[in-house]
Amino acid sequence: MKKIAFASGKGGAGKTSLSMSFHKYAKDNSLFADCDVDAADAFLLLEKEIQHKKPFYSGLKYKIDENKCIQCGKCADSCNFNAIKKTDKYYIEEFSCEGCSLCEDICKYNAIESRSNCCGELFISDTVFNTKMIYARLIPGEDNSGKLVHEVKKIAHEQVLSAEKEFLVIDCPPGIGCPLMAAISGINLLVIIIECSQSGFKDAVRLINLSKKMKIPYITVINKSGLNPDIDNNIEKYLADNEIFSAGKIPFDKEFVYLLNRKKLIIDSDILSGNLKNIFSQIKNRIEMEK
Repeated sequence: MKKIAFASGKGGAGKTSLSMSFHKYAKDNSLFADCDVDAADAFLLLEKEIQHKKPFYSGLKYKIDENKCIQCGKCADSCNFNAIKKTDKYYIEEFSCEGCSLCEDICKYNAIESRSNCCGELFISDTVFNTKMIYARLIPGEDNSGKLVHEVKKIAHEQVLSAEKEFLVIDCPPGIGCPLMAAISGINLLVIIIECSQSGFKDAVRLINLSKKMKIPYITVINKSGLNPDIDNNIEKYLADNEIFSAGKIPFDKEFVYLLNRKKLIIDSDILSGNLKNIFSQIKNRIEMEK
């Protein structure tokens, strides 16, 4: 099994569109994992039917037992997150509580109760291509996205082995923080999407540097080219100067929006299908070289 992750260092660069298209390109031999748990959206185009879902628990949340609480207020005075409020009685505001357990340690009357914290849900679904996809949704305000990404990858790994598929295609979260590092750890190849904009170029360079530090093999794809020739030239010069291989360029085209509105993928484009298949062929060739 080979794990191929698509990332960009920023949102809106095209990593989800490309990763979904690659999954369709290799659909007979791949599964799809959407690891952007803070804003999973691949299911909007790929999902046919949910086969299984389960809650994801991480950390603890706390509640005050009114029968034991003597209303001394020491827990409220000590809370660094201002999560303990008082109306007629003290209570813990759930969305402000960070689960640090300080209130539980301070209370001498055992009036603070802990419970497992449900952070989100994980899904295993059938896709419109008769394949499997695994994704998750983190509950807004929760902060354990790195752990949830790890859980998505774990389930996806098991599904790929069970189905005896060759590729696990991973759609990564934006940025270069904990969720991204959880998504790309242990992969065989990272496909870095370089958006032809100033911010897209800079964020991709940060991701390239991170990949080097983590010793992850990577390949680049230039997306939305043609909007700014100067930035296009800067990107190509940077790749040439640093001997970084590019699988190809995808020109900016308004047809993308038209396709997405019809729940189609960019590989369905009559104009760009041949170009994309060539890029994906180069990606497959590179991962064979990384064995």
